[in-house]
Amino acid sequence: MLKKLEAIVGAIGCATEEFKASIGPLRGTLSEDEAIALFKANPLRWFRDARGPYLWCQQLTNGRVYHTDDIGIYVGDRPIGYVERFSVTKDTRTARIGHIAVAKGLEGKGLGYVIAHALRLGLVANYQVTTIIFAEDHTDYEAAGYPAFFTRLGATMVVEQAGYRPVWHWK
Repeated sequence: MLKKLEAIVGAIGCATEEFKASIGPLRGTLSEDEAIALFKANPLRWFRDARGPYLWCQQLTNGRVYHTDDIGIYVGDRPIGYVERFSVTKDTRTARIGHIAVAKGLEGKGLGYVIAHALRLGLVANYQVTTIIFAEDHTDYEAAGYPAFFTRLGATMVVEQAGYRPVWHWK
């Protein structure tokens, strides 16, 4: 019953985060496979910031940009992935992501795709985002496979400024 309830309210916002926080931490050590299975079953439950469960409801800066904290994705104490350096512009309903990644050693398990889709669900539900702009700044951009990853998501490559790395628009 608890899992069904979490699935229903998983991305609604702050009240949901308080509910999730009341569930409490996991006990014991999970295997990698157990952690991945728990994450895939309800990805937004595991989004964290420095204070605890991730709080989507943030204050507007200058009335137009939401200040957002980096997201760490942990199942218990096991890292799954990260979303860093991102902001949401209210007027254009866009989110700009500086870095999205799975934790070292978990590459190739389909987790990046799950992280991206969970992030999108949270951004749409809480900020009514219509476009996510990936401005990935990873130093090993090509070797890490970011262009192929964004293409698989269905994002479109856009050159914002000649001579600089392209960004990817995901609608």
